[in-house]
Parts: sequence; structure tokens; C-alpha cells
Amino acid sequence: MIEELKTSEFLTSNASFKQGIEEMELLFSYLKIFDVVPKISFDLSLARGLDYYTGIIYEVVTELSAPPSASQDPAAAKPKKKSKPVKSDDPEADRSDDDTVGVGSIAAGGRYDELVGMFASNAKGKIPCVGISFGVDRIFSIIKQRLESKEVAVRSSEVDVYVVELGTSLLKDRMEISKMLWDGGIKVCCSQLSQ
Repeated sequence: MIEELKTSEFLTSNASFKQGIEEMELLFSYLKIFDVVPKISFDLSLARGLDYYTGIIYEVVTELSAPPSASQDPAAAKPKKKSKPVKSDDPEADRSDDDTVGVGSIAAGGRYDELVGMFASNAKGKIPCVGISFGVDRIFSIIKQRLESKEVAVRSSEVDVYVVELGTSLLKDRMEISKMLWDGGIKVCCSQLSQ
């Protein structure tokens, strides 16, 4: 889709659009390193409800949080045990067992370089910011569903290797090393230290 958008002279004549496409190309170069491009959906109709985003926005939807109609292979879906019907007019009802309702995105966010300056009188220029918020109630609903179906056991988190860089010039290398270790079954934490 990015290549197709770049062919439009009308769109590429807009500086903001051109910058956005360049940022998407950079993002997809990172996604290729982690071999996750097939799990990504580039959706031009996605819009966040807040007006302070200055760059890419994103939503995280998992297989278990997607609505049933958005499921990629409905035939492969496991049949769920029948649950008690949920009253549609009860907003407080527990819908974690309702197989007709997907919780939607479990996290969302984006880039907002001008937001900090709106609240800090001494901020000069743009302060680069990227953020994400998690839908804790949605995540817990999915975890509850998985635990009850015995699909997953609760486990502790461990790290075998830390991949750390001092500075920022080796970001892609750090990502590639982490991916290689993950593929080898090694638990990795990847991070950057500021100078």
C-alpha cells in the first residue's frame, strides 16, 4: 500500500503526507527485522479520538480480542462452552465468556511531539514523545477467559540475556540480535541507555 500511495503525485505534493510515508517506511523496515509484517495491518481509516497526535497512531488487537467477524479463520476457531446469556442493557455485566463480543483493541497510542509543550511553560520546541495506553479491563478479561479454558498457565517472567546499547546508532543491530536470540529460544530484554 505504501508503494501505491507514493505513486500519487497529488498526495506526495503534500509535505506532511510525504513525511508520514517516510515514517511508515522506516517503521516497516523495523517490522521486517522482527519478521512481524504479516501480523500488521496498515489501515488509513484508523483515527484516534484525540487531536494531539503528530505522527503514527496504532492499536493492538489480538486473536482473542478481535470481534468474531474479524477473526482470520473462523473455521479454525475453537468452540466455546455455552455461557449464560448476557443482558445487553447491563453495562456492568461480565462479558469475558460471551463468544459474540470481541473486546476490540487492548492497547492504543501514537506519537505526540507537541503535547508536553502544551503543559510545560519552559519547554522549547518539540519534545519527542510516543505513548501507549493499555485497556487493563480488556486484558484481564482475555486472561480470565484463557485461564478458565486451561489454554495457558500463569508463569513467572525471566530474562536470560540483556541486549543493551549506549547511544542510539545501533538500534537496528540491537533489534536483529534480539530477534535472533528470541528465535533461538533465549529470553531477551532489549534496551538503550542514554549518554
